[in-house]
Amino acid sequence: METYLYLSMLPETLTASMLPPKEFGTYLAVGSQQKLPRETMYFSLKSEFESDFFDFKFMKNHCVPHRDGRLKKSLYLGVYRVLEHVPMSAIDNLFLVTRDGRVLKLSQGDVPEDGNSKYHLYSEVCPTTPLVVSRLQPAEFCSFITTKGHSLHIPKICFMEMLAPMPKENQPLDKITSIDAHIIEGYKALENRDKKAKVVDRRHQISGWGRGIKDGFYLADKDNVLFFPFPSVEKLKESHYDWFKSANL
Repeated sequence: METYLYLSMLPETLTASMLPPKEFGTYLAVGSQQKLPRETMYFSLKSEFESDFFDFKFMKNHCVPHRDGRLKKSLYLGVYRVLEHVPMSAIDNLFLVTRDGRVLKLSQGDVPEDGNSKYHLYSEVCPTTPLVVSRLQPAEFCSFITTKGHSLHIPKICFMEMLAPMPKENQPLDKITSIDAHIIEGYKALENRDKKAKVVDRRHQISGWGRGIKDGFYLADKDNVLFFPFPSVEKLKESHYDWFKSANL
C-alpha cells in the first residue's frame, strides 16, 4: 500500500501517512486525536524523495496498517528544523485546511512579476511566524531573508503576502485598528532607505484562510522560489464554495 510524505507548516513537521492528501488534511483538523480544531497547511512531497536526515527505515517498518486493517494515519519523522532539510525539488502541491477539515489544493504556478507597490505586508508561516512590512518585492524578500550575512537570515522560508492597509493623508492612528496602526507605523520606518523590512507583530497567528491573502504562498531558499497562487474570491465561490464558506467562518 502507498505511503505518503507530508511537510506540515503549522506546526513544522515531516509526517508519513497511508492517507491520501485530502483525507490526511481532514484527519489533521478533526481526527479523533485532535482536541482543538485549527487551520493548518502542508505540502505533499514527491514519491521519489529520499533523505539521510530522516529515518526512512523507521517509516518503512512502522507506517503499516494496524492489526485490524485500519490504515496508519500519521507517523512523525521529524519535528525540528524539518523545512531546511527538505529540498525544493521534493515539493509537490500545497494544501490548506480549515478548522472543520475542508481541504483546498494549490498547485505550483509562475512567480508573479514585480509590481509597483511601495509597501508589502508579509505573514511568515515557517520556520518563523512574525508579520512583517517591507519595501522589497516578494522575490527580493525571499532573497533577502535566505541570504547569509545579516541577523535575520534563515535558510528557507514559507510566507504569504497579505492585503495591506495603506496610510491616508492626515489619518489619525487612533481611528483605525491597533494592528493596522502598527503596520502604518512600520511603513514610516521603511522611509529610511537602509531598512528593508520591519517586524510589526512578533506574536502574529494565522486565523482563517479567507482573510486578506493577496495572491498566494511562497516557499524559498537562496537559489529557488516556488509560488502557489491563491484563487480569487470569484473562483473560490464558483469551484470551492464549501471550502470558501468554511474558511470565512
